[in-house]
Amino acid sequence: AAIEQLFEKKRPTFAASAASSSPKAQRSFTALDGKRSQAVGILMGSCKLDISTIETAFYAMDETVLSSDLVHALYTQKATTEELAIIKAHKAEDSATPLAHPDRFLLGLSTIDHFEQRAECLLFKASFAELLFDVNSKLDAVHRGAEALLSSTTIPPILALVLACGNHLNGGTSRGQADGFALDVLTKLQDLRSADGTTNLAQFVVQFHCKSDPLAGTQEAVFPLPDASLLRAAGEYQLDDATTALARIEKGLKRSSHKTDTIVRECGDTEKTECFKGEMTLFLTSGFQALDVARQRLTALKLESSKLHAYFGLKAPKKSTTVNDTPGVFEIWAHFSDTFRKLWVREQRLAAKARFDLAQQTKRSLMEQAKSPKKIVEGRGSSTSLKSRFGRFGRRRNSKQKQAKPASD
Repeated sequence: AAIEQLFEKKRPTFAASAASSSPKAQRSFTALDGKRSQAVGILMGSCKLDISTIETAFYAMDETVLSSDLVHALYTQKATTEELAIIKAHKAEDSATPLAHPDRFLLGLSTIDHFEQRAECLLFKASFAELLFDVNSKLDAVHRGAEALLSSTTIPPILALVLACGNHLNGGTSRGQADGFALDVLTKLQDLRSADGTTNLAQFVVQFHCKSDPLAGTQEAVFPLPDASLLRAAGEYQLDDATTALARIEKGLKRSSHKTDTIVRECGDTEKTECFKGEMTLFLTSGFQALDVARQRLTALKLESSKLHAYFGLKAPKKSTTVNDTPGVFEIWAHFSDTFRKLWVREQRLAAKARFDLAQQTKRSLMEQAKSPKKIVEGRGSSTSLKSRFGRFGRRRNSKQKQAKPASD
C-alpha cells in the first residue's frame, strides 16, 4: 500500500569490512611491554627527529637540536641490556617479521657511538652552570650577611646602650659592672617587662635610641640595623654544605674528563670525536677554573667567619664549621632586627606626630601674632621720633642765632 511505502523503516545496509577486503595487516615484533612501548612512542612523537638527525647532532655537539630535556629523555628511555639483546636476536633470527617502531628507535640509539657516555657528558655540561650558580648564590648570601654585621656603624652604640641598661638594672650587684654580655641576650630583651607591665627593655632601648636621633620622625631617618631577611638568608646556608657541593661538582668534572678521554681513545673515526673533543675540552677547562674561583671564595668566607665570631666575642669556630653554627649569630641578629624594626617603626610614627603637632602649634602662634594690631608708641625723649629730631634741630638753630646777635648797650 502507499502508506506502507511512505512510512516503512528501511533496514540498514552494512558495507563490507575493510579487514575482509584488504590484505591482512603485517605483524611486527616488539621486545617491550605495553607501557614501555607507549613511553618510547610518546618520546618519538614529541622529539619528531629520526635517528640519523639525532646521531649527527650527538657527533656535532649541536645543543640547538639536543636540548637538555631531550637528552635526558633519550638517556632515560634507552634500551636496557636485556631489551637490546632480545631485539638483536630477533633481527638475526627472523628477518621476515619487522621490528615495531619503538624497538627500531631504541636499536638506532644503540648504534650511536658511545651514546650513553656522550649523553652523560652533555647532561653534566648542561647542569654545571646551574650547580655552580646555586653554590655561589648561597655564598653571596652568607657574605652579605657577615659584611652587613661587620661594617655597621650603628651596631656598637646599640650594644653599648643595652650593656648600660643591664649594668644600671644590676647596679649594686656583682653583675652591675659587666664589660659585656652574651649575644643571645638580645633575643631576651622583650621578656624583661617593667614593674607596671606597660613596656619592656627592648622598647626602652628603641625609645632611647630614637630620642637621640635628630632625624627621628622624618623621611631621612634610617633603620640602624641590617635587614632581618638578609640575615635570615645568610643563616639558612652552612659552609660545610658548600664544601660538599663543590666536591660533588669536582667529581662530575673529573668523571666527564675521563669519559671524554675514553670516547676519543676508543672511537676510531675522528669525524665522530673532533667536535665532541673540542667542546668538552673547552668546557672542562673553564669548569675547573670556575671551581677554583668558588673554592677561593669559600676559603675567604671561612676567614670572615672567624672574624665575625671574634668581633662579637664568640668562640672561634672549629675547623670546617660554619659562620652560623654556634651560637647562631645570624639567627640572633635576625630575631633582634625584627623586634627592633617593629618598635622602631612605632617610635618613628610617634616622633613624626610630635613634629607635626609642634609645627601646627608654631603655625597657630604666628597666625595669632599676625592678627593682633601693632601699637607704635613714640616716647617724648626718644631719639628716633620725628618730633624729637626736629626739636633738636630747632633748638640748635636758635642757639646759633643768639650767639651771632651782638649784645645791646
